[in-house]
Amino acid sequence: MPCVSCCSFPNGYLTIAPGLLSIIAYILTSISLWSCHYAETQLGLGVGLIYREKADDDFWYMAAGNMGDGYCTGYGSYSYSTQKLDSKFKAAQGFGLSTWIVGFILVVVAWSVAPCVATTRVGWRIIGGLFFAMGCFQLFTLLILASNICSSGCKLKDGGIVAIVAFLFWWAAAAICFMIPKATEPSLPQFAPPRVVDEQVPVQHEAAATLMATETTTQRIEADGTTVVEKVATTPDGTTTVTTSIIPPAAA
Repeated sequence: MPCVSCCSFPNGYLTIAPGLLSIIAYILTSISLWSCHYAETQLGLGVGLIYREKADDDFWYMAAGNMGDGYCTGYGSYSYSTQKLDSKFKAAQGFGLSTWIVGFILVVVAWSVAPCVATTRVGWRIIGGLFFAMGCFQLFTLLILASNICSSGCKLKDGGIVAIVAFLFWWAAAAICFMIPKATEPSLPQFAPPRVVDEQVPVQHEAAATLMATETTTQRIEADGTTVVEKVATTPDGTTTVTTSIIPPAAA
């Protein structure tokens, strides 16, 4: 996965969508995990994955009709801790914490890869598969409804509804990851390939032609004493040049 200039989004701007959806999913996961109103027992008291609603006398599991005071407290700080929470509750709690921890890492990875790293389709599908797993983990937190803390029956409250919405956002981020195309090569200036031109340019070698020319000089004297000198030069290409010089007779 080669690095390119940041903010170039080598796999396209579609990679922004999983990042945004995963941030929303992570926020909803956090709200669901740390809420003490994931569900509500038949006694009217809220229970959550990490916290539960504190009752007036803190013996809420026994006192029918006992009203909570609206505050959240941990499960180990009240008398119910003497009765161990069962494996289904611990599984729901473990899935919630796993989604919260691993989901944060995935959000960071998604926002680190999307703008700067040219990634193959397989790479984004791996990220999408992990988002899909986070959605499943989020959905498995509903196991709290089957645990002994809800042995008398529970109904979903704000935290549980938020958990289901978070599950949908995790899966939406996963689905888009599977649609992201492979990275494109960085755009470079396109230059036309050099064109070889085969042209024959005639070169005149005047000096060589002159040296190779054949010159014939003829001199004759006319009746009036005028001297006529003719020079005939013939070049290799057959061109003939005639130069005539007339010399008048000398005065008596």
